[in-house]
Amino acid sequence: MQCMVNVCWCVSRNGKLINGTKLTDAKPDCHKGTNLSPCVWELVKHSRGSPGSLRPSCTESGEYERVQCDGNKCWCTNKHGNKIKGSQVHLPKRPVCDAAVKAVEVTTLKKIVAPQITTTTAKTVTVKGVLPKKPNVRK
Repeated sequence: MQCMVNVCWCVSRNGKLINGTKLTDAKPDCHKGTNLSPCVWELVKHSRGSPGSLRPSCTESGEYERVQCDGNKCWCTNKHGNKIKGSQVHLPKRPVCDAAVKAVEVTTLKKIVAPQITTTTAKTVTVKGVLPKKPNVRK
């Protein structure tokens, strides 16, 4: 950590400022990350050579960028920096994150709703809490 007047920041192993760690009137916790956003803390660990860590892309406010890349691969992330399943592509392609998020939302909704649906006959479906409709039977 380095400080100048009332501003302090974390530095990499070669002494360079790690973006997102500058704090005014406070000292960033460069060893445990307790007062840094999760994305910036991950960036600090990577800048220090933490084994297995990826270099995240963070917004100016310290949140995870929607698209993260490593080598020749890019993927969409949620607000916690977790990879959205099925969103990874190889460069030069870029993932379409809005579509990936919608797919995850639909999958999540299916997981919530599907267990509540049971088939009672070939033509009647019962959803818990909802009365079934009579099937249209042609004679």
